[in-house]
Amino acid sequence: MASIDKEIWKQIPYLRGVTEKNYAVSNKGRIASYLFNIKDLTVLKPLLYDGMFRFNIRYKGKIIGLFPAVAVATVFIKKPNSKCIKIIHLNYDKTNNAISNLKWVTSEEYFTHRAKNKHSTAALLAKVALKNMSKKLDEKKVIQLKKEIWNPKRKVSLKQLAYKYGIAEMNLYRIKSGVFWYHIRVEGEPLHDSYKLYLKNLELYNKQLAKDEAQKAKQLADKKAKRQKSEERRKRLAADKKARQLASVKRKKQLSELQ
Repeated sequence: MASIDKEIWKQIPYLRGVTEKNYAVSNKGRIASYLFNIKDLTVLKPLLYDGMFRFNIRYKGKIIGLFPAVAVATVFIKKPNSKCIKIIHLNYDKTNNAISNLKWVTSEEYFTHRAKNKHSTAALLAKVALKNMSKKLDEKKVIQLKKEIWNPKRKVSLKQLAYKYGIAEMNLYRIKSGVFWYHIRVEGEPLHDSYKLYLKNLELYNKQLAKDEAQKAKQLADKKAKRQKSEERRKRLAADKKARQLASVKRKKQLSELQ
């Protein structure tokens, strides 16, 4: 992986030969255009689109959006395997497209990462009333604790487990009954009502997310159709203007011949 201290530019291979200009991307996530020599770069200014950077370029005669995260990951980051088809921003900042902030992941890893975003609804659904316990337990410890609680061969008492993990016995009972940390479930644990509600809310969130993404896709399609219609109208008006000019020239020539 390239050093983050030095900016390295490479041509974007999937745009080679199909765009009016050549385009390059740097390991810091910047996009530039050039005609022949990659050293003669013109760094482009991005547009902020839905929380991420986008560049409008002409591709096969049409205007399309170029997203730097895709360009950086394609050029600088090797896919671990063929199942890695998604790109994530590790710190959730979609304007930071440096290679140190990008990673190829599977679809499952992508949605898991998105659910952990503190600004997302899915992450908010995972929050529970931890009070002072948040200082002593994290998800890894809770998984270990729950496995011990619901181990059919467990020989230690719940009071001993509470002492082992440094929490109050009452809080351990709240974890056991699904009041605390209900979004984490281990093998053998009953399906608590709080966990069912969490899954239901998460399902509703994912449906709403899919609906929002479909709406955005429709808006993009409508904008594209509107631009295409506008372009066709512009061409038609230009053709009509040219035809009128030719007709005018023809009439003038005819009048000149009559004189």
